[in-house]
Amino acid sequence: MANKKNKVKFNIRNVHYALLAKSDDGEVTYGTPVPMPGAVSISLDPNGEPSVFYADGYAYYTINNNQGYEGDLELALVPESFRTDVLKESLDANNVLVEDATVETGKFALLFEFDGDINKIRHVLYNCTAARPTIESATKEDEISLTFSVRSSVASEKEELYERLVCLTESLGGKVNRSSDYPAWEYVEDSKLRILMGDTYREMYKKEPVMEVIHAGVECGLFSEKMPGLDCVSYGPDIFDIHTPQERLSISSTKRIYEYTVEVLKRLK
Repeated sequence: MANKKNKVKFNIRNVHYALLAKSDDGEVTYGTPVPMPGAVSISLDPNGEPSVFYADGYAYYTINNNQGYEGDLELALVPESFRTDVLKESLDANNVLVEDATVETGKFALLFEFDGDINKIRHVLYNCTAARPTIESATKEDEISLTFSVRSSVASEKEELYERLVCLTESLGGKVNRSSDYPAWEYVEDSKLRILMGDTYREMYKKEPVMEVIHAGVECGLFSEKMPGLDCVSYGPDIFDIHTPQERLSISSTKRIYEYTVEVLKRLK
């Protein structure tokens, strides 16, 4: 497998940038690569035309003039870190990014990879510069579309909120389309499962568990709607930056949750 070569390449992923730093004696180093999530496409064209030296009536020697590449990298959104590190934009007192027309942008290395049918293909371009990204957007003519996820731990309060949204929308001449309803997951005061899980947590981790009532669209609401009287608790590992390109899961927390779940299941026998 190690000797086989890719027949095709596809997808761009794992795009990073690493800032270039030059010391007083001219030594060039690069910082720790910073991720640029949401890569869509990249297009690079070589710069520099071959130079031909003619002698004895023909092209005696051809000099390859490699002046790097020039092109476009499309991202779902340019990260704020790239804007401040490379484009040298700054955050003002109102947390707004401000451009400085006189500042010199930073140089960096661009790292990215393509998927292959056998192996990944990785690229590193050194001593890169970047121009300010194009600002563009679009809107639908003569209309605006809004999406709401109406949730509540109490079914009647959820319906009341929905009706208020309908009244507001229709008073402004709009239309409402309801879909993908989240059932309410109402708090059950007498929960034997919650008590057992709390006791198990205290014994395993020697600290008090934090138990909260939330109104998220979790699966417990769907299950309890179909199975009235179901005793259920929602829990899980630590997840950071949820519903964003930076979403990630704590492996150590997942291990603890697994061990905790096994112990709870033992006590439910």
